[in-house]
Amino acid sequence: MTTVASYIRERATLAKGSTRVLSTLSSEQKNTALGRIADLLESEADALRTINERDLAEGRDAGLDPYFLDRLVLAPENVASDTRGVIGLPDPIGQTIEGRTLPNGIYLSKRRVPLGVVGCIYEARPNVTVDIAALALKSGNAAILRGGKEARHTNRALGELIQRALAESDVPAEAVQVVSDPDRAHVDEMLKADDLIDLVVPRGSETLIAHVRANATMPVVAHGEAVVQVYVDREANLAMALEIVDNAKTRRYSICNAADTILVHAEIAPQFIPALADRWAGKVTLIGGQRALALLPGSTSV
Repeated sequence: MTTVASYIRERATLAKGSTRVLSTLSSEQKNTALGRIADLLESEADALRTINERDLAEGRDAGLDPYFLDRLVLAPENVASDTRGVIGLPDPIGQTIEGRTLPNGIYLSKRRVPLGVVGCIYEARPNVTVDIAALALKSGNAAILRGGKEARHTNRALGELIQRALAESDVPAEAVQVVSDPDRAHVDEMLKADDLIDLVVPRGSETLIAHVRANATMPVVAHGEAVVQVYVDREANLAMALEIVDNAKTRRYSICNAADTILVHAEIAPQFIPALADRWAGKVTLIGGQRALALLPGSTSV
């Protein structure tokens, strides 16, 4: 019987075993594999949407709110485009960061090399599975990925697609491992496997990040809680500023980098704030101080 611990160690061992080959891949080889991932995302788009709908249906049955469900939606063509964007990024491996000649004549340099196996624990968004796999491959790293249980069917399908693309590109398919089992015990086992996983990156709620920081036995790279601000300067083009701020907030309300704070220069505020309120009427509630809301008839500060 396979235990959670043995399952994670098996997956991590497979990923670890691919790192020597990954570290020697040329930029052309890595970009070929990335291109194949993008191609399959497009050619298998309908099948992926069908699988994604299974996650969405289960989410609706479970009573997930509309904003959470929006985060579960997979747009294969958009993910394919993002993957091709990674192809255009410079290959970081082998770059010399700094160097100097020592008094004894030896040249000492600091160069970028792969980390090894990067573990990532994240929530909701299935596109993150491809995003992280693509960035890991570009930087010569293997990845073991554990997404949220709400997207498990989609994540499993994406993992299989990525492995197929790697194999077809003569890159070790084992380089990307997806843990789709919803049992949260898999997360804790990943955090114990410091002999196989070199770095872990949590992406999600404060609770998730705190748990990873408290329990990981390997280095952790985690983001902090951010405030997404947009500043409108006094010299800004009013029409353009309205379009930018509106897009930053309303393109997709559910994303973590949707604008939540608008800073407006006092000289343009009398024109900008009323115009923004008109644009957002019935869509966004404006919460502000006395100076800002005084520009809106009938408003009171909150």
